[in-house]
Amino acid sequence: MVRNNVDPTYGDLYKEIEVFQWLESQQNPSTDQTRALITNLAPLGEEGLDIARAFLDKHGRAHQLDSLLESCKKLPVANYQTFALLGFDGDLPKGYANPLEELKALKKARAMKLRGLYYHSDRLCLNANTFAKYVLRRRTLVYVNGQGFFTYEPSGVWRPMERLELEKLCRDILHEAEDGIWKKSWSSEYISALELEAELVEKMDKDLHFINLRNGMIDLRTMDLEPHHPSYYSTVQVPVKYNPDAKCPQFKRFLESVFDGDQERINLVQEIMGYVLTKERRLQKAFIFYGVGANGKSVLAEVIRHIAGPDNVSNVPLAKLTDRFGLDNLPGKTVNISTENELGDKHLNTQNFKAITGGDVVNVEQKYKDSFSCELFCKLLISVNQLPKTLDHSHGYYRRLVIVPFQKVFREEEQDPNLLDKLLTELEGILVFALEGYQRLYRNDYRLSPCQASEKALAAYKAEQNPVLLFVREELRFNPGSSARQSELYPAFQNWARRNGCSDYNPSRQRFWHLFKAACAELGLKFSQKKVNGIVHIENFELLSNAGGQAERL
Repeated sequence: MVRNNVDPTYGDLYKEIEVFQWLESQQNPSTDQTRALITNLAPLGEEGLDIARAFLDKHGRAHQLDSLLESCKKLPVANYQTFALLGFDGDLPKGYANPLEELKALKKARAMKLRGLYYHSDRLCLNANTFAKYVLRRRTLVYVNGQGFFTYEPSGVWRPMERLELEKLCRDILHEAEDGIWKKSWSSEYISALELEAELVEKMDKDLHFINLRNGMIDLRTMDLEPHHPSYYSTVQVPVKYNPDAKCPQFKRFLESVFDGDQERINLVQEIMGYVLTKERRLQKAFIFYGVGANGKSVLAEVIRHIAGPDNVSNVPLAKLTDRFGLDNLPGKTVNISTENELGDKHLNTQNFKAITGGDVVNVEQKYKDSFSCELFCKLLISVNQLPKTLDHSHGYYRRLVIVPFQKVFREEEQDPNLLDKLLTELEGILVFALEGYQRLYRNDYRLSPCQASEKALAAYKAEQNPVLLFVREELRFNPGSSARQSELYPAFQNWARRNGCSDYNPSRQRFWHLFKAACAELGLKFSQKKVNGIVHIENFELLSNAGGQAERL
């Protein structure tokens, strides 16, 4: 239940009761007067004892509280007639047997008024607007179009608040005034009022320059740590403290071992780890950890999951990203980790893949809820033994890929079953390591550090997915001013495929020309045709068997 720091306490209302005002005015209250007061305060628990303690302290008698409480245990609550006998000469209120009842009634009346509760013709009613304003004094809420309510947590992060949770909160707040008064008919009214009364925020996570950490907001431009504040509208918190002096020697040795000391791959991974912690999208890349066997990629992916925070990581399989509700789990996540060979022999549909990596506005459909549009800042991390097959051989697809090859295989006797647990003890140091990688990426204007192993892996993947690309490289020559007959190229490809063990790859003639154009685009060559005496030619290309000495190798 949310803390109530809005309603007046018994201590706030105590001096509004006339008999208590009289007691406070006494120069030296008698023991009987004091006991009468304590019998009315003790039933209020700690709040009542605090009032009694303050009363006694005022008269230098705080040390008597315990003995007075003991002596009052068997006494009834002193009524107004008792106070009259003890010297109170004010008007005795009607309807209350004692000051305790009057104080409780006053507190309830204030609680009901603050909540917008009132009686009309003996019927309890609720002013939804007053109640909405009261709820917003108790709970920091904003409303985001298409996404609903978000609430700010004491830990320094905003989180989505489902309608059912908000309705339960509102019911509990109403029941603080009086048990059992909630009415279903009120619910839609005060939820609508809250939608109108809460601050309307166009989108959360507006400031891309900050990462929300457990102990504050770090400015990625300066590495200064600022206190948490609702105005950042941050919905993602990395569950690790920032300690600039923290180290991670075991993790660095792990990377050295996995990549056989290849500093280029280590630098690349360091930059990836930093980048996936942010809401930045300008890289427009997906990251593929690729390798067969026990090679460390799963351990590294798990470290990234913990450094990003399990609550900030989704695990939607690649094959599911194109489903109707495939994007439902991605909003508010910094990284989606897809694992081992989820596609199998299926081809990857790259439509949503490109939209996610490109930072496009996407339409997110949700089961049993309204759809909404948003910009995803979720990065795709794919850990596989086999690279995904695809029919998309466009530059727009390949330019989004960063393949990190994991080539070293660890024998069973080399494997440490407790390795992950050991690495996770260094999370604060690993965070510093990742942020250093991001700083390098930032200084390089968001260009990843060069990595030959990664570039070679991508080139091999392109050739494997589109053998026509390899055919163009090996069997054709670029020769300005020359041309090749179009009718010769498809048979030449079929012969090349048979010679190179690609006979299973047998695209139709139409498909071949689609792949040929994609290969030209990948190589930066213009595809153009011309007719000479009724025969179609492809300009500026020659088959190797016909190429002259002036031909330029592709």
